Amino acid sequence: NQWIFVPEKTFSKSKVEISATENYNDRFASHPNIARRKEEIQQKIDSLKEWQSEIAFNQPKFDEVRTICRYEFVLNDVYANNTIEALYAIYVLEKEYPNSRFLKNCKSQIWLANITETYEFDEFLEGDYSEEDYSEEWDEFESEYEGHISVFAQGYNRLNATAKLTLGMRIIRDNYLRDTTDKLADKYWKKAVELAAKSGSFELESYSKLTFQQAIVQFEKDKFKEDSISKIAGLSPVKYNKYETIKNNKTGFDLENGIDSSKFYLYGLSDLVNDSTFLKLYASYTEDVGALEVETDEFFDLTDEEQTDFYESEYEQLLHIGLDSMLLLQPEVTSFQRYNRKNFEKSDDLEKDFFTVTNSVVSELDMHQINLNRSNHTSLTTNEFNAIATLNRSIDRRDNYGDEVFLLDTELMDSIAVQFGADQVVYMSLKNKNEQAITVPKLVVLSILFPLGVFYLPKLILNNSATKYNVKVLDLTKGELVVNETYFAVEPSSKKFMHVRLNAIFHQLKQQ
Repeated sequence: NQWIFVPEKTFSKSKVEISATENYNDRFASHPNIARRKEEIQQKIDSLKEWQSEIAFNQPKFDEVRTICRYEFVLNDVYANNTIEALYAIYVLEKEYPNSRFLKNCKSQIWLANITETYEFDEFLEGDYSEEDYSEEWDEFESEYEGHISVFAQGYNRLNATAKLTLGMRIIRDNYLRDTTDKLADKYWKKAVELAAKSGSFELESYSKLTFQQAIVQFEKDKFKEDSISKIAGLSPVKYNKYETIKNNKTGFDLENGIDSSKFYLYGLSDLVNDSTFLKLYASYTEDVGALEVETDEFFDLTDEEQTDFYESEYEQLLHIGLDSMLLLQPEVTSFQRYNRKNFEKSDDLEKDFFTVTNSVVSELDMHQINLNRSNHTSLTTNEFNAIATLNRSIDRRDNYGDEVFLLDTELMDSIAVQFGADQVVYMSLKNKNEQAITVPKLVVLSILFPLGVFYLPKLILNNSATKYNVKVLDLTKGELVVNETYFAVEPSSKKFMHVRLNAIFHQLKQQ
């Protein structure tokens, strides 16, 4: 890359050899259970004695399926935010597919997520590449990876937060410049600048207007000028202590050239520092951050009572999103017995009741509902099955990480919104648990307490069931989870109670 220089010391640790030991207990291994896999393969070979030279798939077909699996592997790691695995897999695939837009955007996504992360070893590792300073705990942490990926993992984990933020900015910027008409790449770039403005690790004034190589050339010019002046004045040129030089080399500080290579990242954004368009964009986001800080200060100036009123008002408005048309996604409806054992028969019946009640409530509230679920799975098309899988994955990603920086699936969301004619996706889960409240020991106690115990009998019956409702609304235009609320009720999961709860929830969602 012409804009950034990464010193070799960053990735100086040796490769951790692949052990691939045959151990049935492979919970902590980096590879599948080799012994068990070998047995399975041998059993399969033994069962195909008549196989001989028959080929089930030709080489082109095999390569096609294999490539799809490799791409899916990358996508799964990006969704799971497995930074090291995803970046290394992208690096390997880009050797074969250097112009892949998918890989480019996956790379931008994983670096975008890294911009806002904090790192446990930042203060310990900042600008320090000395091997003897690493603790045993750090070595154990690094040994999680084996093979060539271990070299990248060790180098990546040695970078501090500012270095990772800068590398992320650099890579996302370069991906955008490869095709400035790519709308998704443009989204990544603008979001990266916004997050950098919000980050405490990014200080624009600390970055050089020169690249690393330009800085060395400039230093040599200045040094030559100083030596010439010193020679004319009859002064001795500055001599460097060789022991000090050896010591500094451990941290990457090049005393002879006057450049601290451990802070190489400060020379990686020189084109942006000199770019007026970038500076205006960055300034617009810093103004927003400043306004938010003022609002935060004003909030903390309020009394406790005023803050409580504010929170109550915010909570009341949380569900008021003006929902009048929705895409109802396949719900998760489960009925549990004692000891959290799932009752499959009751779960199926409960799901049927859920669909019946939902249709009734939506009709009462004059809302438009589009079903995208498996209530009538025989009529679902391949595109609809794919849409269900995409939306479930997108909702899970936003629910698990709760961030606003996942943009990789926004194009898919746009196409789903057009396909079904709805901008809001509603996903609900209903979990009912029935406890065996009336047991023989309890009946014995009630009989002893008779007639007083009779008054406790209705309470045992009514407290026999508890239901938890969870509602999530994904806004396809924003790509955000705008609602994610859970409600708990000690009541049976009958149609009557379910109707009351769902009516209240959808009534709130419909309000502006």
